[in-house]
Amino acid sequence: MPYLRRLGISDLYASPIFKATPGSTHGYDITDPTCFNPELGSEEEFSALVEELKKHGMGLLLDIVPNHLAASPDNPWWLDVLESGLWSPYADFFDINWNPIDSPLKNKILLPILGHHYRDALENGELVLALEDNNLFVRYYDYRLPLEIKSYGQVLSHNLDTLEERLDGSTLAVQQLKIIIESMNNLLPLPSTAAAATIEQYKQRQAIKKECRRLLNTSPEIKNFLGGNLKSFNGNKGKPASSELLEQLLAQQVYQLAYWKTAHSDINYRRFFDINDLIGIRVELTQVFAATHTLIFRLAREGKVSGLRVDHIDGLYDPQEYLLRLQDNMSEPGIYTVTEKILSGNEVLPGQWPVCGTTGYDFLNQANSLFIDYKGLKALREHYSQLTGVTSDFCSVAYEKKKKVIEELFPGEISRLGLYLHQVIQQDEKANNLSMEELKEALIEVTACLPVYRTYIRAFDVSPSDKDYLELAFGEARQRCLSIKSEVWDSLKRVLSLDFPPGFSPEQKE
Repeated sequence: MPYLRRLGISDLYASPIFKATPGSTHGYDITDPTCFNPELGSEEEFSALVEELKKHGMGLLLDIVPNHLAASPDNPWWLDVLESGLWSPYADFFDINWNPIDSPLKNKILLPILGHHYRDALENGELVLALEDNNLFVRYYDYRLPLEIKSYGQVLSHNLDTLEERLDGSTLAVQQLKIIIESMNNLLPLPSTAAAATIEQYKQRQAIKKECRRLLNTSPEIKNFLGGNLKSFNGNKGKPASSELLEQLLAQQVYQLAYWKTAHSDINYRRFFDINDLIGIRVELTQVFAATHTLIFRLAREGKVSGLRVDHIDGLYDPQEYLLRLQDNMSEPGIYTVTEKILSGNEVLPGQWPVCGTTGYDFLNQANSLFIDYKGLKALREHYSQLTGVTSDFCSVAYEKKKKVIEELFPGEISRLGLYLHQVIQQDEKANNLSMEELKEALIEVTACLPVYRTYIRAFDVSPSDKDYLELAFGEARQRCLSIKSEVWDSLKRVLSLDFPPGFSPEQKE
């Protein structure tokens, strides 16, 4: 610390210090934002670090990640959703499309974690039903997935008549097992909407699971019986018919296992870019904001944090609302805050954001320009073109690569946007004859031509800067793609600019 202070450094910057996926080298794959990462040290050691900083008149700039969490078995909230689906109190925490418009995934989550196709993984014995800590799980190598509690009954009731024959059917353990199975069978199925879910039903499911765990812990006979059932469900490698029991059980789960390569077209949760293991969280919801920021606000109240670096602000539903809420909950309003934000061209940070600036990409861009001799750059460009025959300008290359990213990494997302766009357009009498495909093509073109990272439309009044960006995007898109009809461009522009047809009701506008 004395050495850093002598260099003139005022604050230490820490990448995320919250509990993360074991072995994480960066900390952005957070599994529990409410506690410290034990791999970095204890809270006492963190406090010692802060005290040492204060001795030298230095502060601590903390990196926070409001956009996503790790979709990992080490994340207790995520694990609870995989077990209980819409019954889980954390079902709304994650940005999951429970009823995708173009998919059979109703009330299920696609889990693209398999190294090859589901059928191959099942018949090769790579999916294994296991008992750990007296809870049932499906294991796929190191990945541990919980079993939906109602489906426990399928496993516990298998060969129950043979157990009753072997033991006296009236023994206490057998009677308790039958009561547990009946309780599981009487549980309500997974709800079709989040509104139908109740905390009472969730508590009931957890209580039955706890009772099952207690029985397995106290009755060796029942535990041995269950061990035999696990062997039956796991079948024999090389005998496809023997995997039928496990296949039926997996069909009852909240998750649908899939080959990882299918994620780009079929996935039904928002990711951090195209990283399947990082799932978007709905920090715009009050309860999610509160739960994910508990530790952050406590550290601020205790005076252990001098500033915040907000990661991937553009991933949030409403960055401005988030930043205002962040400042409102700080012990001292106006705490030094910077956002990780890419500014393009002449774009400036929105003036309404209560921040001190960006994390410095724009500054580094200017600083790095000091090392570029533009005369030399011109000569290099000419030499490169002569050697390769490539004469494309940067704007054209960027446009082509944006389209490549959209079409290759996010075909599922863009298809769903096309479907939703088509539904919206159907409400406009002037444009309800347009096909979904031509609307989707226009949407891809406009997105690829957008000169900034994103717009910030958060109300019916579109800001002048966002209007300008959309104008530029549509102008370029029309020039690049002459095959798209004028009425398609006009209709899409009305939607993105919130230019409503006369007579639209408030519900239609929403």
